Amino acid sequence: FLVNFVQFAQWQRPGETAAAPIKLCISMGSMGPEAFETFRGRKVRSRPVSAEFFETGAMPGDCHLVFLGVNLPPARSCMLGEAAAMNGALIVSDTPDFHACGGHITFTLINDRLRFIVNLDAIRASKVELGSDLLNLAIIRNGG
Repeated sequence: FLVNFVQFAQWQRPGETAAAPIKLCISMGSMGPEAFETFRGRKVRSRPVSAEFFETGAMPGDCHLVFLGVNLPPARSCMLGEAAAMNGALIVSDTPDFHACGGHITFTLINDRLRFIVNLDAIRASKVELGSDLLNLAIIRNGG
């Protein structure tokens, strides 16, 4: 899902070239590096994709997408998400109701199917644009 989100996202970052790598930043404990082995060397829209794992107190910079796992307390996810969004990252979490505190995308299970909720107001206020193909698959929420 995360790499698919990247395929449908555009970042408005001054000075960034169209060939600049896309960096996924993943909170430790939410998933392991092996989840990204199949993407080693993969490109999205001619841009290389890399994944970097971080401890909750030291989020790396220049992230295009930040994933905050359910292993984090909700208040910590919201705080980290807010900081990352200010830096122009797309913020995704599987923390319940993450979208309600300004998160961009929240994973949720509905009828045993993994779905995702997009906080459209938070996306509009960010430096990230999501394509209509992705938004058509999402559950849309405005605000919290």
